[in-house]
Amino acid sequence: MKRVASCVAALAALSSTGVYAKVTAIRCTSHREIIRSGDNAMGLALRGGVDANHFTAWLRKADPTTRQALKHMRPGDVFDACVATSGTKDDSLVDLRVIRDEAGRKLARQTDQPEPSSVSLFAGITGDAVSTARLVSENAAISPTHQAAVLGVAVATNPRITPLAPGHLLSAELTRLLGHHPVVAATIAYARDKWHIAERLPKNSRCTLALIPAGKSDVRMQLAYIQFDYQGHTDRVYHYVDSRGHDFMVGAHGQGYRVLDPLLPVSDARISSGWGWRIQPVLGGNEFHQGIDYAAPTGTPVRATMDGVVDISEWRGEYGRLIEIKHDASLSTRYGHLSAFASHIHLGSRVHRGDIIGYVGSTGLSTGPHLYYEVWDHGVRINPLIHQSWMVLASLDPHERQRFGAYVNSIMAAP
Repeated sequence: MKRVASCVAALAALSSTGVYAKVTAIRCTSHREIIRSGDNAMGLALRGGVDANHFTAWLRKADPTTRQALKHMRPGDVFDACVATSGTKDDSLVDLRVIRDEAGRKLARQTDQPEPSSVSLFAGITGDAVSTARLVSENAAISPTHQAAVLGVAVATNPRITPLAPGHLLSAELTRLLGHHPVVAATIAYARDKWHIAERLPKNSRCTLALIPAGKSDVRMQLAYIQFDYQGHTDRVYHYVDSRGHDFMVGAHGQGYRVLDPLLPVSDARISSGWGWRIQPVLGGNEFHQGIDYAAPTGTPVRATMDGVVDISEWRGEYGRLIEIKHDASLSTRYGHLSAFASHIHLGSRVHRGDIIGYVGSTGLSTGPHLYYEVWDHGVRINPLIHQSWMVLASLDPHERQRFGAYVNSIMAAP
């Protein structure tokens, strides 16, 4: 109760600062951690999914009291970040606070103890928008659709149940109903690996899709779940969009595939050398070019094409300055000939799709400024221009499982 009371008091103080503006409902998700020795605000915010640039921009505008609280964090304090997830490509920080036990007795080793059961929507200032506090006890009688709305999940009402006929190609049926969406490929991969459906739906099987509107209109539909009944077994896999807008195909326990939909590494760049045989521009002679060259002026920002962790950040022979990002155990991308690395990039850095990781250059074996981009899948380089999306094994983290559970409950509660 002390913790909730302190939040409410802080919110009351915020609303009394004399800032008057249009009140809007900012959907955000609370990321809470008990601070350990060595933690800092930037690292805790990044763990909560906040982009480093967004955090830095937010901190510049923070009031002196907040800055002091962040500067004097100590082990055992509670770090609470409110992360906005409504309609933006990247998560942004709405508000954060450091909550301290008044008696100062809280210890970092108490992180295994459960937090109070509550779903919180905190207040904060973003531009000219001021939101209001909303605290909902999980013990209160709230509907599944209301819980999903509080957590910022698209509520699935009235799903359209569509049966698929045995003997038909699963890929063709999914494409007919959903179009060429990366989720189609993920669903097929899930069906192949989990249900052992190579191509056609087996005889005596029953396969059904639950479809929901993809937007405000009912014209375009998206997959809510696919269910497969065969030889006395029933399995269901859900299409779930997490708080960052990433697509997953997961079972009831939040395990399955994440769909990786890569960006272009350099905006508005010309492909100066594609995949395949060519005359080596520096050494001469034939060579098979196993990547893509994007010609752009020196210093042009290079972006991570997908989320991942930096595995290489160094000078590497003919590559020159090279960054490699691992996206899972079998998939990685490489960015070569860079003039410089972004200041926050180092071995082990976690990066998000679209983050600036470096700048175009002409280091290593190069005749002019360009980015050399490679994709490695299971230790083999593949053509990035053909493989437009990838599926990697993934499990939802505890926060996303809570959100996912609310989404599933909203589907089950639909009439």
